[in-house]
Amino acid sequence: MYWFTDHVFFDGKWLVLLALAVAPVRENLPLKFMAPATGLLLMVGSLLQLQDAIFLVLVGLLAGAILKSIRLTEPALMLMSVGGMLMGMPINGFTGLMAARANFQPQLMKSLFGATAGIGSLAIACSFAGLFLLGRGLWANYRRQTTT
Repeated sequence: MYWFTDHVFFDGKWLVLLALAVAPVRENLPLKFMAPATGLLLMVGSLLQLQDAIFLVLVGLLAGAILKSIRLTEPALMLMSVGGMLMGMPINGFTGLMAARANFQPQLMKSLFGATAGIGSLAIACSFAGLFLLGRGLWANYRRQTTT
């Protein structure tokens, strides 16, 4: 399991997390079109079995622009953290299970990892971002309470 999480999805989720962080902040983004477009891009990327870094960065930038355009309240961050874990962990676990059943044959791994790389990496990256932002907010509240 360590090999799988370290070597397979390690680069993808950190790459998407980096793209989330550096995504531009823009006013008046057409979110009702951008959010479905990002989902469509993920679905098409999974269908085409894309796992390239450019694809993951593009998905991360789009998701980051969306996340930076909405108001991130504490319940929204909790939902983002838990939702990311509830979606990302089964996808990554299923991929790991199928990889183990296929005895890690290289020709099968490319299509298997490509089919789940975008969705799994984005789900885990959003979960990490939600946990970080939630922790930062709780730490700020704690500091505010202790200094007054």
